Amino acid sequence: MMKKVLIIFTTILMLCSVTHAMDNIDKLQMLKKLKDVSFSSIALENERDQEIAQISSTKKGEFETTEMYNKRMQNVAKEKEDIKTEYAQKIDFARRKFYERKQELEQEIQQLLNETKETVTSSITVGNYDADKQQFSIYVSKEGKNNSIYVPIALAKQFKDDANLLTAKGIRKLKINETWDYYNWSIDYNNQSFAFGTQTKEIDPVYVKAKPTAPPDLKVVSIDFKDNNNDMFIEGDESGTLTIKIKNSGKGSAVGISANLKPAENYSFLEHRNQRFISEIKPGEVDEIEFNIYANKSTPTQDCRYTITFDEINGFFPDPVTCSFQTKQLEPPMFFVEKGIEDASGNYSIEQQEIVTVTLRLANSGGAGKDVTLNIKNTSSDVSFTGGSKTRFTWEKIDKGDYKDVSFGFYTNKKIKDEIPLSVVVSAEDYSREFPLNLKIKQKEMSPQEFAFTGIEGEDKEYKIPGLVIDIEQDIPQTTKINKDAVAVVIGNRNYNKSTVPAVEFANRDAAYMKKYITNTLGYREGNIIYVNDATQADFNSIFGTKENFKGKLHNYIKSGQSDIFIYYSGHGAPDLQSKHGYFVPVDCDPSLVALNGYSLDTFYGNLSKLDYSSLTVVIDACFSGSSEKGMLIKDISPVFINVKNPVVSKKNTTVFTSATGEQVSSWYRDKKHSLFSYYFMKGLQGNADANNDKKLTVEEMQIYIDDNVPYQARRQKNLEQTPQLIGDKNKVIVEYE
Repeated sequence: MMKKVLIIFTTILMLCSVTHAMDNIDKLQMLKKLKDVSFSSIALENERDQEIAQISSTKKGEFETTEMYNKRMQNVAKEKEDIKTEYAQKIDFARRKFYERKQELEQEIQQLLNETKETVTSSITVGNYDADKQQFSIYVSKEGKNNSIYVPIALAKQFKDDANLLTAKGIRKLKINETWDYYNWSIDYNNQSFAFGTQTKEIDPVYVKAKPTAPPDLKVVSIDFKDNNNDMFIEGDESGTLTIKIKNSGKGSAVGISANLKPAENYSFLEHRNQRFISEIKPGEVDEIEFNIYANKSTPTQDCRYTITFDEINGFFPDPVTCSFQTKQLEPPMFFVEKGIEDASGNYSIEQQEIVTVTLRLANSGGAGKDVTLNIKNTSSDVSFTGGSKTRFTWEKIDKGDYKDVSFGFYTNKKIKDEIPLSVVVSAEDYSREFPLNLKIKQKEMSPQEFAFTGIEGEDKEYKIPGLVIDIEQDIPQTTKINKDAVAVVIGNRNYNKSTVPAVEFANRDAAYMKKYITNTLGYREGNIIYVNDATQADFNSIFGTKENFKGKLHNYIKSGQSDIFIYYSGHGAPDLQSKHGYFVPVDCDPSLVALNGYSLDTFYGNLSKLDYSSLTVVIDACFSGSSEKGMLIKDISPVFINVKNPVVSKKNTTVFTSATGEQVSSWYRDKKHSLFSYYFMKGLQGNADANNDKKLTVEEMQIYIDDNVPYQARRQKNLEQTPQLIGDKNKVIVEYE
């Protein structure tokens, strides 16, 4: 059998030796034919099958007992397996030798092509001269091709007069397609060399040696895997790269190294080459082989395991290695749309015949969206787009976590009484959805500066989208413990009736999320929370009572000696200029008359001190100096330092947090869409203030956390001094986390 294999390769070698008597093109044609021969193991397989057939008789002999027959069949089965194993080795040996020879043929072809390189000369025909470019057109007869040659204008006439005496010199080399490649043409004239045509720097070829002079020692030193988006998954319609680094620690060169990628099972959804090749690794060098792997759109989520085997022409191959990586099912894009408006009247409420500008944010929380289109759909002739307003927007790609902002303008006539029939149609590769904008006449809308994105579809909480997700509004700690008798008051005063009083831009938002922390983290019952946005003086009186009667709604909600009380206020405060005492500013208050239509801090604390509670926590995010981030509440005054009578501080289990001292301003944190103090207070409740990670947040830990962050951020962002204040028991536990 081995004789047959050797005869095959001896024949190939003989055929190759014949090529020495041929010219270069004939040699090239012969080598190409030999290289294109495909390996076939049919002869060996037929021989194997014949040997197996000779021992495969299953007929029981006349003088053969059943026991003898069964034993013989066992031996036959074993002999069949031995024959199969033997021929598998023979076929493998023949295949290796065959491909070794093919690699040699490839090198011989390259060597032949380089050996055909020769210097040639050619007559030329000089054409017209382009004086602007200082170039002649020149025809080279040997190449049969026109070129351009640079000749300085001072020498041009003489050059053309002597053209019939000139000869071009260049290099030609045979190409794999059996044509000649001409390059490095030049003409020597007037002690100068004028180059033209393709100019190539010559590099001497390096050929693989047939046998090493000393043994190499190859080892795989590392395997690295990377995918396009660096999440260590090859997702559907994505590519990855498997990189194998091989080091030669021996004293001889390794040549003709191939790596074979063999899957543990049929991964029909993956596309890759099964073999890669390195021509040579010299002693002490490290080289690498890369397999590019593409996962098609039908790729499932699973582990993929591969064995990588190696060959080396002279048998010095590295040991096999195994590797695995994970594929992931193609994640479709998941778009959601949010809106904000700007209207002519500035009240963020759409009126008939009013020009409105809508700002849309298209965000993607799913897989990458390709060829994305957003169309504004209008189904009514009673709604018109403003002149020049775009209604179609396109993007080549919107990645996961990315977003795009667009704007358009419209107005309605008087026939539109309620709903405005505008929607957004978003389409992408393998995706299409229509989002109603839900715009209505006289419905309060968000301004573009106040986007509060919750996501219409499939918000991915694990993938935060910049500008859409506020960290304290996500992952609010949950408790299973219900503080059934606890009572809370939450007030957010944003919109003030008097036009000279600036809005507290994030007060309503502060109050809304503080309520979430009170219910979800502190365990207060929803029905025990007195929650008011834009509270009037009447609201303050009804909740906390008056100077004459402290028994307001809060008094009625609590159980004597059993209720924990939590009070939160975000809004304006102001001083009475005569008494220097501080007041909450209800939304219907005139700050210049705050003593008459505000709500006194003295009354507030005095009435709280009369309540029989288990514990009291007060959190006030307001300044009482008369100043605010948008200016003074009372014209033509300087900030006032207030005096506060606070009898509750003498009672046990009482804690009061305030956002600033009496003469300072409470700042906003615009990037987070909350006031600065409230943001860090809620960030502390979220768990960031629990410095020792003992699952218990104390008043002292909250104070340290707020003091570390609020003054620093006020200076950094606003160039303001803001020093939060605390009164109460520092050892008190605010919350126990589960």
